[in-house]
Amino acid sequence: MFNDDAKPPAKAESSPLVNEVGAEFRPLQGGFFRTLEYPEVDATGQPTGKCWLEAAADPKTGDWVLWQKSIRMADDMLTGGKSSVMSSKMLFEKTNFVNCYDQMTTFEQSQQSLGMEPLPNKTPAKLGGEYFRQFAWRENLMMSRSGRLYPVADNKINAANFFDAKDLADREAYLERLRAEQFVPVPIQLPQSDWKKCYEDRKELTDQRLNHLYSRFKGDKDNFDLALQIVGNEVPEVLYAHMQNGFNPKIYETDPPKHFALLKAAIERSGVDSLDLLSDAGLSFQVRGDGQTPLEVALQQHHYSHLHVMLSRDGAQLAKYADASGVSPPVCAMMLQDNQAFRMIYLEGLDYDAVDSSGWALLHHAVAQNFMRGVYAWMDEGLSVDAPIKGTEFTALSIARHNGAQSMVDFLLKHGANPKAPEIKDAEVILKQSSPEVVKAPVPDFDINMLSSAMTNDAIAESAKAFIAKGGNINDTDSKNLSVFELCWKNKKPKPELDRRALMVTLAGFGADPSAQLPDGTTALTRAVSGTALDMDYLKAIAPLATDVNAGDAKGNNILHALQLNNSEQVGLSAQVEAVMKLFPALDINVQNKQGLSNVGLAIRLDRSQTLKLFQAGPPADWTQTTAAGWSYLDLAFTKACAKERIEGSPKAARIVAAGEKVRNVVLDMLEQVPTDGTLNAVINRRRPDDETLPEAMTAEGAPEELINRLKKFDVLKGPVKKPKITIAPP
Repeated sequence: MFNDDAKPPAKAESSPLVNEVGAEFRPLQGGFFRTLEYPEVDATGQPTGKCWLEAAADPKTGDWVLWQKSIRMADDMLTGGKSSVMSSKMLFEKTNFVNCYDQMTTFEQSQQSLGMEPLPNKTPAKLGGEYFRQFAWRENLMMSRSGRLYPVADNKINAANFFDAKDLADREAYLERLRAEQFVPVPIQLPQSDWKKCYEDRKELTDQRLNHLYSRFKGDKDNFDLALQIVGNEVPEVLYAHMQNGFNPKIYETDPPKHFALLKAAIERSGVDSLDLLSDAGLSFQVRGDGQTPLEVALQQHHYSHLHVMLSRDGAQLAKYADASGVSPPVCAMMLQDNQAFRMIYLEGLDYDAVDSSGWALLHHAVAQNFMRGVYAWMDEGLSVDAPIKGTEFTALSIARHNGAQSMVDFLLKHGANPKAPEIKDAEVILKQSSPEVVKAPVPDFDINMLSSAMTNDAIAESAKAFIAKGGNINDTDSKNLSVFELCWKNKKPKPELDRRALMVTLAGFGADPSAQLPDGTTALTRAVSGTALDMDYLKAIAPLATDVNAGDAKGNNILHALQLNNSEQVGLSAQVEAVMKLFPALDINVQNKQGLSNVGLAIRLDRSQTLKLFQAGPPADWTQTTAAGWSYLDLAFTKACAKERIEGSPKAARIVAAGEKVRNVVLDMLEQVPTDGTLNAVINRRRPDDETLPEAMTAEGAPEELINRLKKFDVLKGPVKKPKITIAPP
């Protein structure tokens, strides 16, 4: 309910009562609060509406405003029926907090004296007291029996005779819950509202793209691959136009795998608009695929905006729609320790009667995950903390003791748990399904698509082991060109036996290697640094599993080559290069790709001075290396040979016609570290493919004199004189 951290109490003014809070008190942790809502009744005692008081502070002046508000049913002269009318009356325009507090306290007391019970809210906060008493506790204040406020600090209460033991216990329980439920809400990205206008603004480009897609799929507008491409990869305007041309995504509701795949493609996108368009078309969210639900996919991705779209339409049903194992969305949120997601689902209403296939209810999962928000949600319904696991005598206290969670044990005992709850000595006992055992089917031959299925990790590992024993190659890709490690990383699931990330080390033991070439010529390492974003957690996971970090892909590029060649300005940064080098200390900066470029040579060709500085601090660079075209790295740094060394698939390299001044200075600094054994002179005075030496080419190109003067330190300008070309006269 509250998101503010606990702060020290405000300084109290002097008053007839010791340390009583004065009229100038300014709350430290909030500027708005309201009373409970009470029914309004007519002369006959029939309810006609509801009323309440609200107070708010001006953050600039600190002045408080107090309103009296109500909503009542009144006669509608236009329709002849009844309509809701809201009225708002300002009681005080400029006043202080204490005055507002007194007025609101008096309002609630007067309502209670009239026998009026507060109206229940749809989603009550259920924090164990009236709103302002909680507001005061949050401010480290307490209200005495006479209605006055007193500051409280570190359980030392002034004028303690004004409070009883229940007051103190209630305050302690409230603050304990406040600390347990603290979190910062994540902002929700709302979808586009006027798609018709958005489409009209970009109609020409959108139609061109859509017609191109139609031609690729031979005009079959109901083709599933076409729908998957548009939903998962195209801008939302294309999907809108596709639907305007007659496409109805509901045609796939009779085919659950396609139905689920379409929703999953939309949920995995960072933007929420494609999912919103599918929602507007009426596509059901109650479908399962690979044992999951669409809501579970959104939870695993922590895509709260997508959750908002689904819950805002079918929240009451989806909050209770479990996956194939009986795991409900709130339980999934608890397993992921996701406070934001759990709160969003909680507001839709939870199914407290549901149990999963192991007989666990919401409470048992909350205790096992040490998720206090879930425990409080259970207790708010007045449910017993001694509810047993279905088919057993084990309770939440049994689970807490088994996990060694002493703080949870103390909490449950404090809230009435039976201390004689049986102990769990065998973990398998509580995981045993309450339903009759199912005969285990034989494990099929390993296929990479198993990683996206509902099979357990143990079954997949067993299949992979047999597959490797038969000589199979596990370094493969699926139909979407995803590798073993990418699939494992992507399929993180709350249930340990289905979480593929836990399977990565096992598969590596069976021969899965991030440095091995895949069917398309890439490796898992080069793929990891070739996208528009760099997932360092993923790199950290696969780093220990690579057998040869210097192994290249089909083009000879290792992970460092691929990182430098990434066209994204946000990925190929020197900071990322440094992070990768620390993660892979065995990387050799002198390993050449098939074009003959080492990482040093590639940094020069791509004009990356900061990256070169990183290489300068490590093992010495090999300056004797040349590219496949015959240019040395010094040729690339100091002459127009840079532009002649073409790099396929790198738009940035095509724009660089010469190395910059910063790169040249770093190269000169690196040359000063080369031993004076004649190696450097031999490199600089060698004959290039154009039959010139480096000094001759620099002189002919009008190199800056400062640059030539620095090179003189290496005594390279005294190299061999260019041999005259011999022309043979025709006979």
